[in-house]
Amino acid sequence: MSDTRTVVYVAATIEAAESGASALESAADGLAVEPATTVEEIGYAAEMTDCIVFAETPTTAEGAAILDVIDVAAGTPLILFCERSFDPAMAHSTDGVTAYVRSDTPEAVAHLADEVAWLCSPGTEAGASVDEGDRHRRAAAHLASSYGRLTRRVAELTAERDRFETAAGHLAGVADGLREERGRLRAERDRLSDECDQLREERDRFERTVSIVPDPVCAYTVESAGTATVRAVNDAFSATFGVDPDTARGEAVLDVVDAAGVEVDDERFRAALDPADADQNWVTGERPAAGPTVASEGGSGASDGTTSADAIAGGEGRESTLDGRYDGADGERATTVTVVPPATAGDGPGADTGLVACRDVTERRRAEEELAARSRRLESIAELVESDLQEPLNVARGYLEVAEETGDREHFAEVDDAHDALAETTAHLTRLVGRDAMVVERAAIDLHDLARRAWSDADTGDASLDLGPNARFEGNRDQLQAVFEDLLSVASGDESAAGESEKEGDAAAAPVVSVGATDDGFYVAGRSTGEEKSAAERTATVDGTDLRSGRVERVAAAHGWHVGVAESDEGTAVAFRGVDVERE
Repeated sequence: MSDTRTVVYVAATIEAAESGASALESAADGLAVEPATTVEEIGYAAEMTDCIVFAETPTTAEGAAILDVIDVAAGTPLILFCERSFDPAMAHSTDGVTAYVRSDTPEAVAHLADEVAWLCSPGTEAGASVDEGDRHRRAAAHLASSYGRLTRRVAELTAERDRFETAAGHLAGVADGLREERGRLRAERDRLSDECDQLREERDRFERTVSIVPDPVCAYTVESAGTATVRAVNDAFSATFGVDPDTARGEAVLDVVDAAGVEVDDERFRAALDPADADQNWVTGERPAAGPTVASEGGSGASDGTTSADAIAGGEGRESTLDGRYDGADGERATTVTVVPPATAGDGPGADTGLVACRDVTERRRAEEELAARSRRLESIAELVESDLQEPLNVARGYLEVAEETGDREHFAEVDDAHDALAETTAHLTRLVGRDAMVVERAAIDLHDLARRAWSDADTGDASLDLGPNARFEGNRDQLQAVFEDLLSVASGDESAAGESEKEGDAAAAPVVSVGATDDGFYVAGRSTGEEKSAAERTATVDGTDLRSGRVERVAAAHGWHVGVAESDEGTAVAFRGVDVERE
């Protein structure tokens, strides 16, 4: 029989089990103490051990339960090593518990070692029951059982290995696929990198082109939500409108144009920015009653503002040109706003970029208006030559022929009258030709403001001013105010009976002078509810011939406008036509 006894020390935690096993092994010679915490560990060692020490409180739920340990001890001596709170009598009365040692005394470990030595000695009943042959038989049975378990475990591990090898093969195939995909992605990355480099070069070229354009230009792109967003503005745009390029970048085009102070028809401008609406025909032959309109689209009018856009975008004929205005350093300026939307198809340079190009046309339009005024004066001269000169000449020629045939000097009086008419017409022609010397310095004019200023300086008596539709237009403020003073004075005196009626208490008979805008100009009209004048009196009040030969016609002709006089029972109206108005 071996002199070394094997003991299993059971505790709730591995730390407590190892500490207790070490202390017990040190307390006595010939003891080999192994720690254990679970029933499985105890059952594995029970068949080969001489004694089991249960160092837990049997009433706690932690660690191995005392009854479970008794079940797996298989007759191996079991010592209950616990504090006094567990009744020793209960310990001794529990089937399967061989001995009880208190763990809460100073010499508890020494007492435990003595108890283990006594139980395992051959002279005791417990020791006698554990002879060498029994231990060997139990060990053999345990080894046989363990061998069976190990065989099953090896089979399980072999199957697990096969599964792992199958999975490894699958993962190897996946890895090969990933390597192929990685190669494809690398090639795609290189392709995209080359494409990005190309796009970067195109962007730089595009921005350089935009920057050198002399007209104000704004480049934009259309986001997925349909918002036109500024991509870049050139130096001319920044200098003209005071817009910071860095601040403008990324903002909505409508907001940037509004911040620049450019007034343009918002609805048409928004439609022109969207490439989906780029093919819509916004061309109109007339200016509507309110606001600026599109002057042309892809036609001759596009030359007003498409040169810069064509220089960049290649001129696809998809541009839309709108009229606008802005406040410059020297007053209000006229401009054309040309929009070239992004291409709806294609992948060429700048295909995803649209342009908004502005061109100042103030001086050109003034020159056009002055040229139109000169043309109208020439037409007036031609009409006078054809009508007012030709007839007196024919009369004079006819009477001279009669005088030569008859010798009657009375016919020379008719010739003199014809010569007088010729002289009057010649003077009129001289005045018309002299109008070329009239210089028209133009500025923005508000019709209502002009009427109020002239009304305050004109002799209007008891008349009242009625302001109709308002409009803005360009003209010479001083000349037009003088004309309005004349017209308002004439219109206020249109009903001579007004003063008498008011003296009699009839305030409703006071003249009313109306000033308002039309689609192509404006008018000044006088009316009254007093007694009606005769046709002769109305003609005496306002003589259309006097208007044509006076200041009104001269100023209108200098501006390139037409003047018309209309009379009715209600009063007289003077209308100016051919005026480029923007009605409110």
